Amino acid sequence: MSEVDIKKIIKEKKVNIGTEKTLKLIKNKKIKNIVISSNCPSNVKRDLKYYAKAYDLQIYEVKENNEELGALFKKPFNISVLSF
Repeated sequence: MSEVDIKKIIKEKKVNIGTEKTLKLIKNKKIKNIVISSNCPSNVKRDLKYYAKAYDLQIYEVKENNEELGALFKKPFNISVLSF
């Protein structure tokens, strides 16, 4: 998934930001895709991959780090995980 794809998703879909929110939405079966930054903590990656496999979700690991994802979303904070 490239930067262009992420920008397209931002414009077209409702995107959820954050690990806690994503885990909550996974358990409620409200999302289909997860995007993980390149420097996301390993324990978070492990948990998300486990739940993605259990709930048959698509995971994308992007080359952008969490700082760059925050900038793409025009947010003043870092984003390690987002879902839609």
